[in-house]
Amino acid sequence: MDPQAHLSSITGTAVSNAEDSIYGFYQTQKPLIGLIRDGSGGWPVIPAHVELAKVDSQSGKGLQALNRLNSGIVKENLNTGRPILIDCCPILGMLSLNAIFACDRILVPVSADWLAVKGVLQVEKTLKALEHVFKKRLPRRFCDNPLRLAPAHVPRHLPGNQWSATVTSCARRGSRRT
Repeated sequence: MDPQAHLSSITGTAVSNAEDSIYGFYQTQKPLIGLIRDGSGGWPVIPAHVELAKVDSQSGKGLQALNRLNSGIVKENLNTGRPILIDCCPILGMLSLNAIFACDRILVPVSADWLAVKGVLQVEKTLKALEHVFKKRLPRRFCDNPLRLAPAHVPRHLPGNQWSATVTSCARRGSRRT
């Protein structure tokens, strides 16, 4: 769901043709099951593509448009208990909202700097506003890199929603993979 397709690159599932990615599901109604590729970590992956950036502006509005991914997952019986990881861009546009409507839980990686925390507070505000649409509160966790100290105000604003995860560092200092 991320037009930058970092997860696709990391898992070795990047595709050159946009129709062979999740873009094909949104633009030409390709079945999700036909888009799944075997990722390097043994996980099935539906690759992303840079063309996904166009989907936000080309898609309709309303609950049906926001529920499209969830409908596809249910229709194709892909919700069989095995976790589905949906990598999203940090912008809460139509694609990210589709992922939110399709999920049972939300994991938001966040760096421990002031602007990132301010962004997380906005995400939390948006998710709270959507609770009336979901008719429930989606469990969510905000994780940080334990190699850096999280600001003291994070637990105060998001009590019980923090989760520390190990971030694998690349050989070059300053670049990370999650």
